[in-house]
Amino acid sequence: MASSPAQQFVKENGFYRRVGLGLAGFALAAFAIVNIGGYTNIFAMPRATHIHAIVMVAWVALFAVQNIIGAGANIALHRKLGWAGIVLATAVIITGLATQIATLSAGRVPPIFDPGYFLALGVVNMTLFGGFITAAIINRKRTDWHRRLMLGSFIVFLEPVLGRAMLVITTLAGMDNSPGATPPPPIVIEMLRFVPHLLIVGAIVLRDRTIRGSVHPALWWVLAAVLVSYGATNLLGYSAPFQELAASLVP
Repeated sequence: MASSPAQQFVKENGFYRRVGLGLAGFALAAFAIVNIGGYTNIFAMPRATHIHAIVMVAWVALFAVQNIIGAGANIALHRKLGWAGIVLATAVIITGLATQIATLSAGRVPPIFDPGYFLALGVVNMTLFGGFITAAIINRKRTDWHRRLMLGSFIVFLEPVLGRAMLVITTLAGMDNSPGATPPPPIVIEMLRFVPHLLIVGAIVLRDRTIRGSVHPALWWVLAAVLVSYGATNLLGYSAPFQELAASLVP
């Protein structure tokens, strides 16, 4: 028996609230384990990285809160926080790009990444993030689009989260991820992030179809963004302009 529109709305609210909170918790846990667990030296990071980290924690916290109150608990507050979130999202982009440049300038690009690729990674992810935020603002009165586009803005940021999760998992599995170790081939590093990224989006798409009877068009944009993020990062990262710019920043 098909669900009524009211039942479908309740199911959507519950599902997307759980997904939002789950991804927010996953992101915070991945970064906390890597930074506190000794996988990296947080004290040697550039100041821009610390500022970006503070901004990102604030953004993830706001994203989690908005998922709770936006599901019907307090729509008025959700809207007010949403406008404040625009300022925070802008700060995310600015500090994120500043962190990429500072990391390159400090010679702290992770050995698993080519400098040009690392630079493109930040540019592409920040561009997609800004695009989803803008689209979500434009569609703020269309709840079905708004919630999925906001989720999309978070999903495009999962690449660094998945990278840190894979670092922890492979280390626990016995792989030598110490600074002096020989990193795996680039394609392996790519797949360790790309495949889980696709699986997460795929699971959301399948559940959305189960609830609605068809996949919401916004989720196809999310899926396309994930594909574009990896493709564009590779195309731009190994292009002459990005290689030259990255080389000019690295000491």
